[in-house]
Amino acid sequence: MSNNETVKINSTIMWAFLDKKDTSFNPEETAKFQVDLCFLSEAAVAKLESLGVTVREKQDKGSFITCKSKYVINAYDTDGNTLVGSDRDSGKALEGNVKVGNGSTATVTLSTYGYTTPAGKKGTNATVKRMCITDLIEFEAENSSEDDDMEAL
Repeated sequence: MSNNETVKINSTIMWAFLDKKDTSFNPEETAKFQVDLCFLSEAAVAKLESLGVTVREKQDKGSFITCKSKYVINAYDTDGNTLVGSDRDSGKALEGNVKVGNGSTATVTLSTYGYTTPAGKKGTNATVKRMCITDLIEFEAENSSEDDDMEAL
């Protein structure tokens, strides 16, 4: 259930699983697309908390929230060009999507929705309606071929 009220925030992006589900801690069938919106301003924190969203705090992320989705989280550049997108018919990620790395910044429009866990716990989460990447740092996987050339001890 989504609320009609939206909020626009500036944030630093971390752990962006925009076009690939995060299976780090969950099996594929329960994994979701997700992104951490970090170093939120005091005004953003106040607004999110007034909507019922719990804002967490960590030293390396500042004030942050994690947004999760069953669907690809589309992202655009400041000119409106698609950086991360999905096929409208199938919902599958497009080929050639940019990998958004930690430290990228974005202006994100969010809405909230209520949830109830199987154990009966109720709460409110935020979902990304639109993400505009204002400063892109592309993620590049470390080259593992160097490891193959090293002798194991």
